Amino acid sequence: MNLIEQSNGSISSNNKFETKDAIRSIGGTLYSVITLMLDRPHDLIINTTKSESTIQFQVIVHPSDIGKLLGRQGRTARSIRVVFQAMCRAHSDVAFQLDIVDIAWR
Repeated sequence: MNLIEQSNGSISSNNKFETKDAIRSIGGTLYSVITLMLDRPHDLIINTTKSESTIQFQVIVHPSDIGKLLGRQGRTARSIRVVFQAMCRAHSDVAFQLDIVDIAWR
């Protein structure tokens, strides 16, 4: 699993779960769901960046899999975001953001 945590600040929280546990749980579930959709799951990278007000998950996949992740007219990506937001609300009151990044593969 290529779940990478990058800390750009700290979050003080007395939410339902500790923020770090919520990040680990949400990131792991996100990783599991997305790998099932890809032809090249070993190329999946999820970067997690924390700031004072937001936790951002950045999903990077191989260019040949970006269409599968986005879906027709973005329907699949929208559905993933809906499920992602529901998971985030269940785990924590901190704001979460999901970005699907379209970059040239290294």
